[in-house]
Amino acid sequence: MNKKGHDFVVAANAFNYCIQAIKAEEIKSTKLKGAETMLLLYLGFNPQGLTNTELVESSKMDKAAVSRSLAELEKGKFIHFEYRNGKSRYGAHAVLTTTGKEVTDHIVERISKVLTKALGHLSAEEKKSFVTNMAVVASAMVEIVE
Repeated sequence: MNKKGHDFVVAANAFNYCIQAIKAEEIKSTKLKGAETMLLLYLGFNPQGLTNTELVESSKMDKAAVSRSLAELEKGKFIHFEYRNGKSRYGAHAVLTTTGKEVTDHIVERISKVLTKALGHLSAEEKKSFVTNMAVVASAMVEIVE
């Protein structure tokens, strides 16, 4: 493997490890599973709520896993469903409850602290550029592999 490929794999694995470690902290205190925690994050980034289909597309998780996780999150009162097409679950938007928002805010705060500390040696412009470029590259890679 060339150095660029090696460095990318190592860096991507390190990012994933850190996200998993932060999620693991929250899992201990809330008894949530990793998939449920990830869905809370996606819902936190979309306060208007997301449908099951939108969550599958954005999280890249299996449809059945998303459905199971949403059912558990609703049961635990972390989310509720807004039915915009009558009472049909099809097209209903999962929205964070106050409890779900508190948990999500805690996870986002922890990620932000770790990222701020990790980027501490970079200038403000370099920090902004890093995050922007990372998002652009990730989006392009998803398009390529799909």
